[in-house]
Amino acid sequence: MDANPTPSWDDAMDAMGHPIFLHDQEYRILRANRAYLQEASATLEEVIGQPYWHVFPRGVGPLPGCQSAMTKVSAGKRTASETGCAETAEEFSVPDGRSFLSRSYVARDGQGAYRYSVHILEDITARRHLEQAHQAAEAKFQAITTAARDAIVLIDAEDRLVYCNPAFEKLLGYRAEELEGAPFHDRFVPERHRAAMQAGMRYFRESGGQTRVGQQAEVVAIHRDGHEVALELTLAPVQIAGHWHAAGILRDISERRALEEERQRTLEDQRMFLAAVSHDLRTPLNSIHGFLDQLAHSELDPQQRQHVDLCRAGGQTMLGLIETVLELSRLEAGRVQLSEQDFDLCEFMNAQLGFLAPMAEQKGLYLEWSSSTDVPCWVRGDPVRLSQVLYNLVSNALRFTETGGIRVQVERASPEKELHFTVADTGVGIPEEDQPQIFEAFRQAGPALARKEGSGLGLKVCKELVKLMGGDISVESEPGRGTSFHFTVIMPSAPSASPVQNTSQEAEVDTSTSPGSGLRVLVAEDEPTNALLIQSLLTQAGCEEVTWVENGREAIEHWEQSRPDLILLDLQMPEMDGREALRQIREQEAEHALAHTPIALVTAHALEHFQQECFGLGCDAYLNKPIERKELWLFLARLRSEAA
Repeated sequence: MDANPTPSWDDAMDAMGHPIFLHDQEYRILRANRAYLQEASATLEEVIGQPYWHVFPRGVGPLPGCQSAMTKVSAGKRTASETGCAETAEEFSVPDGRSFLSRSYVARDGQGAYRYSVHILEDITARRHLEQAHQAAEAKFQAITTAARDAIVLIDAEDRLVYCNPAFEKLLGYRAEELEGAPFHDRFVPERHRAAMQAGMRYFRESGGQTRVGQQAEVVAIHRDGHEVALELTLAPVQIAGHWHAAGILRDISERRALEEERQRTLEDQRMFLAAVSHDLRTPLNSIHGFLDQLAHSELDPQQRQHVDLCRAGGQTMLGLIETVLELSRLEAGRVQLSEQDFDLCEFMNAQLGFLAPMAEQKGLYLEWSSSTDVPCWVRGDPVRLSQVLYNLVSNALRFTETGGIRVQVERASPEKELHFTVADTGVGIPEEDQPQIFEAFRQAGPALARKEGSGLGLKVCKELVKLMGGDISVESEPGRGTSFHFTVIMPSAPSASPVQNTSQEAEVDTSTSPGSGLRVLVAEDEPTNALLIQSLLTQAGCEEVTWVENGREAIEHWEQSRPDLILLDLQMPEMDGREALRQIREQEAEHALAHTPIALVTAHALEHFQQECFGLGCDAYLNKPIERKELWLFLARLRSEAA
């Protein structure tokens, strides 16, 4: 037996995975392989001599392409070489939903006479499903990108634009056919940003598609007409045909930027307006408060003293309202910064409620506080801002409570860094319909509460301060049964219990002393009443000589002639303001190596940025109007101690 028998034609056909059959010029089956018989569910004997459409693929006649080829054969036409085979390819479907590709060949003998036709059938169902899925995905992609309001681009690793949607065309004023294959960054990125963007593309190419996926960045693109468009860009890598591409979504943020710039201008205008209002309100209040203070330190009968005290209390209320408005402005503009210091929470609570105890005693109310056992004694945070929140909430509770009292509870919240404060009263309560708006500016709850004095700003300030301290604030109330305010703040346990040293402003001072004894003082103030008040206070402080001028120019002239021991400059004056006078004096001192003259700026501008600016110019102190006797005495005492 031959060790290597030559495989027969039938063996070769059966080894093929595709159904194969041969037919004659009358379409009768001559031979078929095993795969064809499996599709036909028949034996070879059953199919030989049968028209193939009676077997597989079933139908009413031959396949159209096959019939056309056989028509040409009958007419004697040749479509291939004299001895070659012509191929006809066509698709058909079977009842079970499958799709096949039929490739048929007409075989001729050496003289070109027809011999037989061969059909090779390939099941292409999976291929067609993939193609249909691809077409559906393509249609979906086109529908989404065409309808998208944001610009969408696809850039290859060589920085060429592969695709852009209609929104991109509209955004930058181009047509898609103009852009295909264009170098993206050369065409659309301003020259000042081009090197950085191209370096980013090089990294993207060299790192195999690594980029900051999903991260948004603000960029600038060049419109066809040359103007720049502000955009928000989101990038993602995508691999197509084995090559990395960058897919980008671009959103026009020009309007948003314009709105933000307008918002910033509005906030700045608001800030300047509030500063001006503060100045204009504090200027007359300075005189009222100052002369009332002078009266309070003089000989008065009981009724006169009562009247003076009432006036002073009214002035303090007005000052408190001004401070509340300014604080709210600072909070909304994001200009308030928290300090971090360790403080004794127990002492803090005792001191805060101690300030308000006289108000509670006057109304016959109890005012008490307690804490849970897990609350640390020492915490780290901003005691000044915390005191503002507590003062507002407790003073509100006292104002709206006639019987019973107020209880403050401190607990450790979860997570452990949070403190939970509850301020509960037995007052009139807040109607349920008013509770959602209680933390809005200028809102007071219900007619019973609206009749009470108040600006409607305190709770808004509380909300903003609590938010700044990393917490939240809420209210629970039932009319006639009282109200509970809850707020949390981030205040972890302090690592050490080092008490904060009192500053000079916090220290006690004896206003019966004469800390300005022997000093020669120059006062620059354009408002005569305020000038008279400051002169009176300085005289009472023991100053030897007090000279008054009306503007910064006159202040510089007097300083050059007499070299006073101290200068008090009003910040806002005609001809030359206090800042400019301060700047020129400091320049002359530096230029001519003159001795440093202590200078304090006195102003009704209470905003922090004014203070920071003035200290940057070289002032030694910043005194707010209305000038407090205690504050002035402390300043003069500090000058004395520094001179010594």
